[in-house]
Amino acid sequence: MKDVLIVCEDIKLNLTYIKTTERELYLPTHANKLIETWCLNHGRSIIGAKKSALFWLGNIKNVPLYISNKLCLIMIKTDYDQTKLWLNNCMILKTKRLYDHLTIVYFNDNSNMIIKVNDRVINKQIQRANILLKMID
Repeated sequence: MKDVLIVCEDIKLNLTYIKTTERELYLPTHANKLIETWCLNHGRSIIGAKKSALFWLGNIKNVPLYISNKLCLIMIKTDYDQTKLWLNNCMILKTKRLYDHLTIVYFNDNSNMIIKVNDRVINKQIQRANILLKMID
């Protein structure tokens, strides 16, 4: 997959939305299976990636998944409908708070996304992923 930005699963439709720097597509699979495939392509399992992150960061919820040096996924649950989003930390340029529970995320390819979650949640996950990237690389 070429420079993944966002992975989002729609449970009702049983589809996974993927946005890359080049295109957007829907796949008829669960996001966890897709992420597991990416992990296996880079020589680890999703369980191994989680355990590695827990080893380096301690016992925390929603650990970032280090898959490769260009793909480190952070999981965000939105406040609105508890949708799970996986954002590629390596492609996030910055975040900006719009309102109390609205955050805009800017990516390296000049695209952006508005997420209904507090900016502190996203910034905490980005901080954890950056620590993990420094430890592993």
